[in-house]
Amino acid sequence: KYSLNVINILVTAYILGRCPEKMYWFYAFKMMLLYPIRFIEFSKQRLSLYNLELCLFVNYSFMLYLFTPDQVFEQYFHWLAPNRATLFAALFGLANGPVGWYLIAFDGTLSFFDRGRTTSAFIHFAPPLMTYCVRWYNDHSQFPIPTETSLLIPQASRFYFMWAAFQYVVVLGFFY
Repeated sequence: KYSLNVINILVTAYILGRCPEKMYWFYAFKMMLLYPIRFIEFSKQRLSLYNLELCLFVNYSFMLYLFTPDQVFEQYFHWLAPNRATLFAALFGLANGPVGWYLIAFDGTLSFFDRGRTTSAFIHFAPPLMTYCVRWYNDHSQFPIPTETSLLIPQASRFYFMWAAFQYVVVLGFFY
């Protein structure tokens, strides 16, 4: 475990320094590797509702933003945001707000010996990192971003309240 976590940090730093425009591939690889493990571990511990937290919702939505073509997004996911650029505004606000600040506010530590803590650090540190890479280092025809910064707060708030309503319905609807 320790060696893999150190290699992970080194590879992340290398990709960020050498080719940050390709960081989304490494992010997707780690998502597909770490999240099923986390889901299974939470299910075994009867903590399945932790899979509905805002940080995971932002990460799932970021994967949707990265790998869904515009036409498919606007046809099937318009309820989430009108277009991918608007979704990016919401994700940027949430990733650099509550999700990113978790590491500082709640003492999120990176422990190389503990896969759970390493996964938690990835869950909270990857979205701000990805929004930075997409915003500053990518072709915006592939990853659209909003041209107005005035969308940031309203879209992030709308997205947050959508998640809160979803969380409320699932938790109170199924468990009470």
